[in-house]
Amino acid sequence: MINNPLTIQAASDEPLIEQIRNDLRTKVRTGKLAPGYRLPSMRKISNNLGVSLGIVQQAINTLTAEGVLDSQPRRGVFVADPRIKKRDIALVVGSLQLPTMPAVVRGIRTGLRSASDTLPYRLMIHAADTDFDQQMEMLLSLDTQSLAGAIILPPATSRYAEALRAFAAKGVPCIQATIAMEGLDMSAVVTDGLETGRMLFGHLLQAGHRRIGIIGSTADTLTMHDVFSGAAMVLDEYGLKLADLPRVDTNATHLNPEEPWHDGAIAATQLLSEHPELTACVGIGNGLTLGIYKAAKTMRLKLPDDLSIIGMGADMLAFSVTEPSITIVDMGLENICRHAALQLRRLIDPKGPTAQRISQIMPRLHERQSVKRLNV
Repeated sequence: MINNPLTIQAASDEPLIEQIRNDLRTKVRTGKLAPGYRLPSMRKISNNLGVSLGIVQQAINTLTAEGVLDSQPRRGVFVADPRIKKRDIALVVGSLQLPTMPAVVRGIRTGLRSASDTLPYRLMIHAADTDFDQQMEMLLSLDTQSLAGAIILPPATSRYAEALRAFAAKGVPCIQATIAMEGLDMSAVVTDGLETGRMLFGHLLQAGHRRIGIIGSTADTLTMHDVFSGAAMVLDEYGLKLADLPRVDTNATHLNPEEPWHDGAIAATQLLSEHPELTACVGIGNGLTLGIYKAAKTMRLKLPDDLSIIGMGADMLAFSVTEPSITIVDMGLENICRHAALQLRRLIDPKGPTAQRISQIMPRLHERQSVKRLNV
């Protein structure tokens, strides 16, 4: 630390407060005081310059408001880094009504916190009304001049890849969370899809199930491709082919926060009616898994004796209060969002560790009562 970074001219007609402001501005602009430099305490500056503490405080407060300096409680006053002067982080989602949103926000806020447990960034949530077209319009209309970065929970279909690509081209540091679009050069934090697929189907296969049905969706993201690649690998180990398993897909762009199981229940009713021989069913998502459960109950199937259920998802509470509680491969949503925020901070401030383009979070199997072990 420079002991006395400021100078004033006592004989000058210029007010002392202006001299301090101008001297600091000049030294910051010319690089004599570099970004991140911590100023001596205001009292020390006051003593060194022989001026009142109030004058120093006014000068510092003005330059902080201008963004020249960065005042951090309990840490001191620093020369602001112009690259991170913007403090707003946009969180762009399709709906705030989804039951998983509290975990999303918790994870992001945790990841954005600094070492001093303060929030150096302001999280601005931009939520569409369960409409992905509206979400992408909202994304492209963001005022990028005020943004330090953006975290996007994108729709699960490549139809929207061009909108994401157009936003990334604006130069704002941004990252995808929960879903990675194929062929899109944008950082992402997602669950490990290959391991998720292996866990989902491997658990059923180890329990003796071979007649397995799938309730999926039209999602065509890199993440979803990985899930089914992992499923295909473990099925192949048991002499089965993924393409031979009966499957019904729902519309990946259809959100129904009030009844998230609705589409899954319709699809599961169709699947189970057409294939009564099935002993187990896999739900590729929160709502789809709950939809299988709803359909089975409506069809008066006894769980897990008549039908075993396993799903992938993130709404752990919903899966734990059913009867029986549902075995789930947890995508680690809150952890994904925390890592997405950490990755975004690395993109904003590249002085630290390099941000990976795609980071994968390991899923966890929560074994409950919905899978029956067969005698094989």
